[in-house]
Amino acid sequence: MEDKIKTSSGKMLMFRSMVSIAFGLAFLFWPGPSINTLVVLFSLYAMADGILAMWAALISKKLKQRWPGVFFWEGTLSLTIGVVVGLSYYMWPYMEFGYLQDGVMFWAVITGGIELLNTFSVNWEKRSKIFMGINGCLSIMLAFVLLVYPIYGPFRLGDILGVYAILFGIFMFLHGMDMGGFFKIEKNGNKKE
Repeated sequence: MEDKIKTSSGKMLMFRSMVSIAFGLAFLFWPGPSINTLVVLFSLYAMADGILAMWAALISKKLKQRWPGVFFWEGTLSLTIGVVVGLSYYMWPYMEFGYLQDGVMFWAVITGGIELLNTFSVNWEKRSKIFMGINGCLSIMLAFVLLVYPIYGPFRLGDILGVYAILFGIFMFLHGMDMGGFFKIEKNGNKKE
């Protein structure tokens, strides 16, 4: 039963990673991004990531946990933050650039903290914990970079968000593969179909 849950959760994580990579490519290659384009793209990305995190949490809430309920609340909190940040940007798309950057920092700190907490809440394989921990660190690093090196202009913010989303997606994909998504990496390094 637990293997079936891990396989379903792995497939969801792989789907979530593909969505993240698609948004990352949109951030990088959207022709001449304006602040309004970034607001819409980021709001859609934050909402999609939150919804998919909640979906993954609902699928895998039956996994053995060190702290009962943490995985479910991780999905709930991620969904809430993603939808609130996403809807606020979608409802007020003509905000100043500084507010957009502050919102991205807030979102990155909260989701990074959630990912790091999630790393220790479920009894995963060591590789899965490493991939999830890297994603949490990537989110925290995104917030740190935006705090220490303020960005002036949508081009650079779009580039940073694009690189972040692609890296996040790659490590989420590896995490999904390790949990038994489309194929599983065995202990000896070979893939099992």
